[in-house]
Amino acid sequence: MAALATVLLLANGRPLGEPQLSGLAGALLKAALGVVGLMLELDPVGRALVGKVGSALCAGVAAGALFAAVARRWTLAEARVAGLLLALGTSLAAASQSWSAEVPAAAAVAVALLLLSRAEAEDDPAPAARGLLPLALAVALDPSTSALAVVLATITLIRWRRAALRLLVWLVPSVLVALTAVALGSSPEVGSGGGGLALLFSPARGAFVFAPVLLVALAGLVGVLRPARGRQWDQEPRARWLPLAGAAAALAHIAFVVVAGDEHTGPFWGPRGLAPAWPPLLLLLPEGLALLRLAGVVIAALSVSV
Repeated sequence: MAALATVLLLANGRPLGEPQLSGLAGALLKAALGVVGLMLELDPVGRALVGKVGSALCAGVAAGALFAAVARRWTLAEARVAGLLLALGTSLAAASQSWSAEVPAAAAVAVALLLLSRAEAEDDPAPAARGLLPLALAVALDPSTSALAVVLATITLIRWRRAALRLLVWLVPSVLVALTAVALGSSPEVGSGGGGLALLFSPARGAFVFAPVLLVALAGLVGVLRPARGRQWDQEPRARWLPLAGAAAALAHIAFVVVAGDEHTGPFWGPRGLAPAWPPLLLLLPEGLALLRLAGVVIAALSVSV
């Protein structure tokens, strides 16, 4: 699934240019340019293409991780839909045209969700503890994901409170990774605040305009909260804490970016700063499609076409 999403993203559009990034995201781009530069002489178009390839790979990893996380709760078909819609039906599709901090941060968040879903499926806190490290990496790459990471980590600690000591062992190095990266120069790529409604509804960069599939995900939140219907007595109910935790973390990130602003420089379509919120929100996609049925399919198709 990750390979398929990467190929589709690489085939979609041309690179938008070489961004000027600081912190861990900038260091990763410089390292990639250095490695490729040993084999090829890179002009500006070549450097932009390296950034596009790296960003598409990260978006593919995010799609693959979400696919695997959803597959632990639903069928493979529904997991494929969720993974491909993340890559092709949200602002990750536009973000994959050039290197940015938000795309690898979204991939790190998706990997954390995969580990949390594994912990829930196996009733084992060990994967949940390891999931704290990808969250720290997301903060190191894009400090604007701090609110998302704090909310998701807090809910994880509450869910696995009986194994709090094991989680704390992983939490300490995770916090150190995030703080070290921020201290070495990472900073949120956000502006001075304002324009919150524009970030959500503007025709130029509104989240619900560029990714209407988010409406299906929000409908999935209703599906998670309502009582299960048609479940046999010997069927285990699907766990609610993970999709609800993901929704809370995603809304925390959206609120942070709305308050702080999302004023990026350079050419870009859609709300790039909100990209890390899409993996946890699209965990709710199967519930949303089950609730909306044909309307959900139409909205999802529209989101990909946008």
